[in-house]
Amino acid sequence: MAAKNDNWKTETVVIQAGPTFGQALSFMMLGAVLGAAATYSVLRNGEISARAEFDDSLRATEKNAAQLQNRLGRLSSRVKNVAVFARDAAQSWNEHVRPALQGAMQDAVQEGKTAARVTSELLEDDLRRETSTKKPFDDLAIEEA
Repeated sequence: MAAKNDNWKTETVVIQAGPTFGQALSFMMLGAVLGAAATYSVLRNGEISARAEFDDSLRATEKNAAQLQNRLGRLSSRVKNVAVFARDAAQSWNEHVRPALQGAMQDAVQEGKTAARVTSELLEDDLRRETSTKKPFDDLAIEEA
């Protein structure tokens, strides 16, 4: 029975898995160095790409500014041409059309006044002739017949 009692004894089993403390510390240091190098590389590349983007943007802005300046120059030239044309047209109007138009308007007004005076005189003459030749109640006699 003594053998059965030995079967029930607890035995300590030590399983050694994984790195030691020194190995874990060296892996952590390696990871930190790799992380720092990656961060530095990303920041440097980002800075370079940001600078390149800024330079590209600056070049594009300068190009657009030159195009805008050219367009403004052409527009300014057109505005000057239109202003000269408008000034010449106004001067021509004042020199040629306006005097002729004013003369024609004065002549038309004068002719209108003359026509009104003549028409008024003719109507007065007709009215005088009508009243002098008519007898009272002549209109009624014509209507009854």
